[in-house]
Amino acid sequence: MSKKIICATDFSPAADQAAELALRLARLFGDRLELVHCIHRSPFIHPELAGAALEPLREQARKAILARLDRLTGKGVEVSAEVEIGDVDDRLLDSAANPETRLVVLGTTHGRDAATRAFIGSVARRVARQAACPVLAVPETSLLARGGWAPDRPLRVTVGVDLSPATDAALGWVKSFTEVASCQVELVHAYWPLRETQRLGLPWPPVDFDAELEVSEVLDRELRARVERIWGRSGAPLHLRPGHGVSPSIIAAEAEGEGADLLVVGTSQHRIGSMGLGTMATANLPVLCVPARMGATVAERPVLAPLRTLLVPTDLSALGNSAVRQACRMLAASGGTIVVSHVVPDLRGLTLDERNDLPRNLLALVPAEASRLGIRARVFIHEGGPPATAIVQAVRRLGCEGIVMSSHGRSGLSGALLGSVAEAVVRESPVPVTVVSARAAEGAA
Repeated sequence: MSKKIICATDFSPAADQAAELALRLARLFGDRLELVHCIHRSPFIHPELAGAALEPLREQARKAILARLDRLTGKGVEVSAEVEIGDVDDRLLDSAANPETRLVVLGTTHGRDAATRAFIGSVARRVARQAACPVLAVPETSLLARGGWAPDRPLRVTVGVDLSPATDAALGWVKSFTEVASCQVELVHAYWPLRETQRLGLPWPPVDFDAELEVSEVLDRELRARVERIWGRSGAPLHLRPGHGVSPSIIAAEAEGEGADLLVVGTSQHRIGSMGLGTMATANLPVLCVPARMGATVAERPVLAPLRTLLVPTDLSALGNSAVRQACRMLAASGGTIVVSHVVPDLRGLTLDERNDLPRNLLALVPAEASRLGIRARVFIHEGGPPATAIVQAVRRLGCEGIVMSSHGRSGLSGALLGSVAEAVVRESPVPVTVVSARAAEGAA
């Protein structure tokens, strides 16, 4: 059964361009198109007098919407039109809640004050903040709405991505769109270097170019893994763009600079300062805001990749070291890499000999037969910070697929799984955590 696309109009040039684009999308999807115009009823007019007072406006609106209906009819799409009295926000949100509605389309103008802003433009962001379906804002400056979308070339689509569920929703929509339209897709992520270096436990400001490069490598790896969950392996280019505070204008500027026809972003509607809503307010090209709630309906591609790299933190106690043997057992069948890590409060507190001996002592914990089983070993030493935070930062920086750690050691844990460092790592880790209890370690010794 076909769905429908709702297009709100206030008869402005921006709204007329939005209707043209809505018609094209309806034709691609095989949907119906419904034009809607709402006449605002002032609270100062008595309800019994409202009908008579607003009838001239209603008649004028009927003529205007029928003229637009005539222009859109006969182009391969079933088109209908309605004029109603009431609040346009409520009307569009009611339509968006209907499972038959694919998306809501509105025209916008980026005026900075009420005198220069089209009425329907101020509605777009309010509707996008609450709608149950995607909302497409079409600025009057859009070339796509004015015929710039040539049918003989792929549609250039830029997708703003991050590590939130909203990205899953945006990717899912684009995936469905590529099934009905030829598209050239690019991905863009805006990040704040200060925030990322703190997340990864790197120094700020960066001490050298390698630190900046490591941030980019980690983000590229994490974001591509997120995309693969929805699309599988994708050859879509991914652009990483640093900025202060991750301004939405960075995403919009990147899309415009790449000549994109359409910008698709996910939006966390409950969050103030949502990237999707901010981008809608600044972009000079059509912006489709896909609510994060739609990410729950996106079918993720099954991923059964084996564990290839395990992080093994130890405090160099006997129990802490036992996790190294457990990690080797987990990789014995397929081989892989174990990263033996240790947190040092301050390297300056160690003598030169102690600093030189520490990597050798950590590697010495790996059983001799590990190499024969195809298990490689490396060392990672983290300076400063709480141990749990350092462990989570290390697993992000190194791209490990799992953590193997003991339940207590000289760090002061009581031996219980849900205690101190172990509890914090289990709660914050982005990857599975295997905890070796004291009893299990003694039995395996």
